[in-house]
Amino acid sequence: EGDAPGVTRQLEAVADRIARIEERLAAAREGLPPGLATATENRMAQATRRVEQAQSAGSL
Repeated sequence: EGDAPGVTRQLEAVADRIARIEERLAAAREGLPPGLATATENRMAQATRRVEQAQSAGSL
């Protein structure tokens, strides 16, 4: 309620940063050891889910 537009902008900025990081990691993934590539992929998926959850909580 109080600063909903500000929170929305912050969440959008975080989502944009995560998307850029995902693009960079995808480009670098071929050079990563398999375990590190998988761990990185899992962590990025977790971060993306958290942003989506925060965005949907903000829209309720």
